[in-house]
Amino acid sequence: MRRFMESLLPALAGLSLLALGISSAWSDTIVLEPGETYRAGDHDITCVPHRHPRPVALGECQYWDDFDKRCLYERKVVSVGALDCVEECQHWDDFRKGCDYATTCTFYPDQGLFVQTSCDEFDTFSRHCLRVKEVKIPGK
Repeated sequence: MRRFMESLLPALAGLSLLALGISSAWSDTIVLEPGETYRAGDHDITCVPHRHPRPVALGECQYWDDFDKRCLYERKVVSVGALDCVEECQHWDDFRKGCDYATTCTFYPDQGLFVQTSCDEFDTFSRHCLRVKEVKIPGK
């Protein structure tokens, strides 16, 4: 049995059993790929991919119709932890009562930041964004 364990351990590297608080007569480094499981005594050790938090979007009315008593356009505050990004109507058409261009937020969990896309140059005649602008919103 000991020879089997000694031949198995060099093939696995990276995860220290001592760091996990597993007491044993031997100590070595073990590496597991995502989804792989290793059993040590009464303990099962499973490698899982790093889980990133998912953004939460909270809505609030940006444009309200007092006559019909309803929200015409809802702004969204997208949050991950203490990091916030706002998606809102940047170019509103009062005549049509509609949004011609709204900002957007994209979350990049590996970098821990949002990228907010907005319109840097807007053509009011064609109601079209001519040039967009992207800004990083880093974590605090």
